[in-house]
Amino acid sequence: MISNRKNMANDKKYFSKLELSNDLGVSLRTIDSWIASGIISYSKIGRRVIFSKEDIDEFVKRNKIEAIQPEAELFFSSNVRK
Repeated sequence: MISNRKNMANDKKYFSKLELSNDLGVSLRTIDSWIASGIISYSKIGRRVIFSKEDIDEFVKRNKIEAIQPEAELFFSSNVRK
């Protein structure tokens, strides 16, 4: 029974503000700020705000910062003690 509940969570399509804040490690106030400023897409059913998995994935993808490989190699090679 418990394994079925875990699988259901993995297949989940919609998430609450609390679930999103916990998963991203930000406060509920931050989520509210993103909603108010239009930074993240959401749906509203009555008073309940929900986020689709696709919208969350797109939000994270839009906010991804790519590493610059050559500079990282330079940093690490210059800090190695000999």
